[in-house]
Amino acid sequence: MVVGLRAGDADDLRHRADELAGAVPGSQVVRVSRSGRVVLALPENTDPDIVAAELGRRPDVEYAEHDVVDRGQPASGRPPETLG
Repeated sequence: MVVGLRAGDADDLRHRADELAGAVPGSQVVRVSRSGRVVLALPENTDPDIVAAELGRRPDVEYAEHDVVDRGQPASGRPPETLG
């Protein structure tokens, strides 16, 4: 889960990130950036849509969304190792 917190100093951001993790039982803060971007690890069987909606309602949160990794495919549709 990626959460954007409103501006604050480093100690304030870390404290608020820990509060976010406390609001989601079993979650852990993975990373907090100086810009207020927080990465939370959610426990298995947690619905990220519900968590994003709940965290997004907090006044100090600008956004909350899934943290996903996408893999691109070449336009040809062939696997990259077969190109070239």
